[in-house]
Amino acid sequence: MAGGGRSAALDLLKTALVAGMISAHVIQLVAEAPPEAAWRWSEFVNLVTFSGFLLAFGIGVGLSGRRRRGLGERATPVVKLLLAVWASSFGYLLLVEREPLTRGLVENVLTTRVLYGWSEFLTSFLVLYLAIAVARPLLLALGTHPRWLVAASVLGLASTMVTTHRLWPLVGGVIGHEEYPNFPLLAYLPWFLVGVHHGAGGRRVGGGDLAVGAALTGAFGLWVWQHHGRWPERFPPSVLWVVGSGLGLVAYVWVAERVAPWVPRPGLTLAAGRHVLASLVASNLAIFGVRYLWGFPVRGGWAIAAVALGLMLGVTLWAAALDRWADRRGIG
Repeated sequence: MAGGGRSAALDLLKTALVAGMISAHVIQLVAEAPPEAAWRWSEFVNLVTFSGFLLAFGIGVGLSGRRRRGLGERATPVVKLLLAVWASSFGYLLLVEREPLTRGLVENVLTTRVLYGWSEFLTSFLVLYLAIAVARPLLLALGTHPRWLVAASVLGLASTMVTTHRLWPLVGGVIGHEEYPNFPLLAYLPWFLVGVHHGAGGRRVGGGDLAVGAALTGAFGLWVWQHHGRWPERFPPSVLWVVGSGLGLVAYVWVAERVAPWVPRPGLTLAAGRHVLASLVASNLAIFGVRYLWGFPVRGGWAIAAVALGLMLGVTLWAAALDRWADRRGIG
């Protein structure tokens, strides 16, 4: 990716990731007896999407370079993410699990000592943006110096061997946890750093990148074949789970870079990609609400596709409204 400011290819990549996550959440949370093809799609989305968001966020950091940011600009994403974690966690507990609001539960959510269903990834985003707020120059250096990138990636993958059962604030966003599903930032950090490298490099994905991605996914596929269809461990993640998305992510970026020039900007199409957090939280709360009101009302592959498309349209309109609000307030 080349060029300063917001990249249309980056917005398209993030829009595709949002759409994938929404479709998977529909399948997992409100579809009754989904067909095999839907479950396979959901598994693919599980494999590529969290890594894909870290890659995309890294590309954004790489594209924006070393521009100095004030404390308010650095703190705003952190505050928004903390509010998103709380909103999605309470939504899941009240609407899906139908838990009573006890003091202990509220403390667990507010302190992030425990991470709750379909909201865990937001805590990892929170930890990432805390790191960006306090150590952006270091992250840029790690991503833009090849030797440092390799060393940091090896250490990140090695962190998959470190897990905990401690219920400490934010710990589930940092390392693997034994008590609940989580997406430890250290394990997935290589994808963020690769994104920084790609965003800062000013080039498009090429054949060499596709070959590396194919090798990573090939290692994943070989393991699956040797274990008779069983996938590598996801919670806490194994090295093969983290790298297994390689070919899919390279393909996502390759397509985004070549399709983006044909997509009108800023336009409606990429609005969800410009407002990832708002789109994900809104879709989560909508799906949780459907689950609360109707249980598993979605039946069949076509119904799953229709509901996912409807939700994607809804969050796109919501994100476009946020664009208009920002324009009126002069927020760039």
